Amino acid sequence: MMRSLAALLIDWWKQDRIRTRPGEGRLLRLRPGTVLHVSAWPELAPVDLEVVARGSDPAGSSPGVCYVCRTRRGEGHLWVTRNGRGETNVQWRTGACVAELDPGEIEVFSPHPRRS
Repeated sequence: MMRSLAALLIDWWKQDRIRTRPGEGRLLRLRPGTVLHVSAWPELAPVDLEVVARGSDPAGSSPGVCYVCRTRRGEGHLWVTRNGRGETNVQWRTGACVAELDPGEIEVFSPHPRRS
């Protein structure tokens, strides 16, 4: 049994994971129901986004996460990726429009735990 546990831990440790500092990783750990407040929105007005679903880059071209989010104006995709220099890049995509967002201008509010 100890060998099985050791093998499991070794396999887990060898998996390819996105490595980042805890403060930057907050945008990589979002789950449905999380609300994001973006204070420096491209249209200059603060916006709240609610995470509806989580996915990944279907082409596998970059390490990161794609979140389907809802706003008062409709749905869009929030792409959080890491570049070769270890920096977090955030893009908001709706249709053909792409806007770069500053990760430092995004506040994360975790969803309230559900009560049974």
